[in-house]
Amino acid sequence: MSNFLKKIISSLILLIVVLLIFIPSSLVVIKLLLLSWIFYYLIVELISLKNEDTNKKEISLNPFYDHKILYQYGPFLSFFWISISYYLNLNYYLGLMILLLCFKKIRFYIFYLFIPMFYLKMVALDIKVDFLLYFFPFIISQICDWSGFLTGNILKIYNKKTHQLSKISPSKTIEGAIAGVLISTLVSFYFLQNYHLTYSILLSCCSLVAISGDLFESSLKRKFKVKDSGYILKDHGGMLDRLDSWLFVSYIGYIIIFLRNFL
Repeated sequence: MSNFLKKIISSLILLIVVLLIFIPSSLVVIKLLLLSWIFYYLIVELISLKNEDTNKKEISLNPFYDHKILYQYGPFLSFFWISISYYLNLNYYLGLMILLLCFKKIRFYIFYLFIPMFYLKMVALDIKVDFLLYFFPFIISQICDWSGFLTGNILKIYNKKTHQLSKISPSKTIEGAIAGVLISTLVSFYFLQNYHLTYSILLSCCSLVAISGDLFESSLKRKFKVKDSGYILKDHGGMLDRLDSWLFVSYIGYIIIFLRNFL
């Protein structure tokens, strides 16, 4: 099975899970469980990145890695956190995150995981109006990823010369990135014709933000010398690899929420 087909299949499986979270439904508990499951595995992958050298030495981003509390009570704590978030509005949650920023050891997790996950929670459970607009950042990031990967592989199949986008992620090409940005831009302008032009322009920027998120996650894996960020979706980059761009584009979603008060 080709790498592209594996990437599509793993992305579709995760997309089905995400759709179960986002489809209009009164099954709040099921949505909270699915969000908790994603949140838990993202935390596990971030904390327990492993260095696959000859000694199999474990490298951790977290000084409390040796404590087994994460693995013993992680699912419960994740569900508890997501459940608490369900009863908080954006202002209270961001206030809590600002308070937690006082702790230097978790600042990375606040910006990279906790704030983006709250946007996922809001889109899944809170937002009832203009759902497409708020969900569109994730759609754009996925379109950019797929179209860029497909373009790069098609060019390689026909032995066309490609140019490496970054040493951080050797498989990414400049041609693929350009194709991803162009296709994502066309999609955003086409489907958001009835919205203010600002949203189309803003969402077209999601493709650039998504690429940045992908490269950032690749830099983490390169730093810790691993191919996969975790054992879920192993050989496909890990759970974090499938959602890296989503975590970054969620900040575009926050900007959209802010702009809705003025446009």
